[in-house]
Amino acid sequence: MHNTYYDWHDKLIGRYQLKQMLGSGGMGTVRLATDTQLRRQVAVKLLPAVLTQNRDYLNDFAHEARTSASLDHPRILAIHDFGEHETSQGEIIPYLVMPYVADGTLRN
Repeated sequence: MHNTYYDWHDKLIGRYQLKQMLGSGGMGTVRLATDTQLRRQVAVKLLPAVLTQNRDYLNDFAHEARTSASLDHPRILAIHDFGEHETSQGEIIPYLVMPYVADGTLRN
């Protein structure tokens, strides 16, 4: 399963209810979502699925997410949260939660 083709609309991943796709690329897909606890819109980046046994990759992902969350720069989106979603096929989909920016760009 590659999460680009999975129907995520209205699915819950963690505490985030996923809505329409905002974009996709080589590193995964980004979807508009609602944080069900804080009741705000966020962007959720779904990375490609990996097997649950691939703990080294998942540990590296968690380390990178924590490192990225410590960055503070006007052209870098903050990381609000991250996690792993386990599928019924024995795969894990890592995800990052970032602010949703309706308009604008991080470019100059």
